[in-house]
Amino acid sequence: MKKIIESITNEKKRIGEFICSLRKNKAIKQVNLASDLNVSQAQLSRIECGEANITKPQQVKLAEILNVEPSLLNLERLKNMSESEAIQLILNKIVQIERDIEVIKKQKR
Repeated sequence: MKKIIESITNEKKRIGEFICSLRKNKAIKQVNLASDLNVSQAQLSRIECGEANITKPQQVKLAEILNVEPSLLNLERLKNMSESEAIQLILNKIVQIERDIEVIKKQKR
């Protein structure tokens, strides 16, 4: 039982660090993201530190804001994913976004 609790705690920390990293890479202030999620800055800090759970609706909203798949914010999805795999997923999404931006720019010309 102790190992299960330890494993869940580690995964919560990993997801929290992932959320924090995405937020910082997008230059979003914690207070602004907390407001968008309708939670206090303290609550978002606890989520990012792995000390609080993130609800399903918060996962969906957060994924929308950070432009990632909601499943990336799910314990089950990240459970077997290495840090390098998570980074690769993020980089792929960034490339996709950059392509989308170029298409939009061309359409406006």
